[in-house]
Amino acid sequence: MRILGAVAIVMALSSCATVDIPQLDAGTNYQRDLRFDVQYWRVNKKKWTDKEKFTGVGVIEKSDKYKITVYPVGKADMITLSNCHREHKRANPKTNWRTKGVPFEFTPIVEHESEKTCPIDAGIYEKKKGRHGWASMVIDSERENLAATLKCNGEIIKTTVGTSYCQAKRGLVQSIHFDRDVEVAQYPGCLMKTPPKGYGKDWTYVMPSGRCVFFFIDRNDPDNVHKSAHFGYDTIPIRGVE
Repeated sequence: MRILGAVAIVMALSSCATVDIPQLDAGTNYQRDLRFDVQYWRVNKKKWTDKEKFTGVGVIEKSDKYKITVYPVGKADMITLSNCHREHKRANPKTNWRTKGVPFEFTPIVEHESEKTCPIDAGIYEKKKGRHGWASMVIDSERENLAATLKCNGEIIKTTVGTSYCQAKRGLVQSIHFDRDVEVAQYPGCLMKTPPKGYGKDWTYVMPSGRCVFFFIDRNDPDNVHKSAHFGYDTIPIRGVE
């Protein structure tokens, strides 16, 4: 979620606190490190799938409905789930959040959320000890179909779908690789250095600050596209005493 909104939530939660808590900086991008599970609704079977587990960031499949469960690192006084189209807030969730997490269900609006680049962000806020946390996920839509290999934060990730998500510290060098020549389309404010020819199979870049999304397009067949989301964090969350 937008960090300015996060700061406003934390200020509201901490107004009656009697102990100092770690303060959020509106200009800082904090690492996404919450655990979360995702279940997909299978219309033909009329049941939820088994849980797919993630930590921090992840690519989730296209579905008619989602059940997203986030796991707080401390007490959950406020939990948010937001994207480009909506924001859900839940204060003081009445659940065994330590072991079962806090679930959200939502049905995506196709033209705004499923078929657009509209990452989903989860935020958890604690008023006394400041053990806040965040997670982020992006939906793999049908229009992206080109696989890639990422070298992201020390891991080699081979995608079988046309979407990827890489998180690493801002300023570190990462790369993405394809089995064919591709060109890149990039969002305003995001910069991907292009090879000398303007296209290529191997792309090396410096992790930006915050989130950027790039589209890699098959040079010989523009219907083959890979969507690559990136989140460059400035620092890890500094949390209160356990």
